[in-house]
Amino acid sequence: AQRDDAPRALARALEPRARALLERAADRLALSARAHVKVLRVARTLAALRNSAAPSTEDVAEALTYRGRPAVGSPTQSASE
Repeated sequence: AQRDDAPRALARALEPRARALLERAADRLALSARAHVKVLRVARTLAALRNSAAPSTEDVAEALTYRGRPAVGSPTQSASE
């Protein structure tokens, strides 16, 4: 049960403008629930690197930019990269 509350707790920790940005992005990009949680986790990590308690709009925006990038060394990454 505790694990089910984790995404909600992450979302509640967002600044209001950051939450609005994530909701707009989720609608426009048709983010799945899993993708939504991943963006939240990356935004939380970015905030932690800045020593901030809550992810900002900038953290959410940066987290969204990392969506869909292939991992280094993954089969989908071209050999020239």
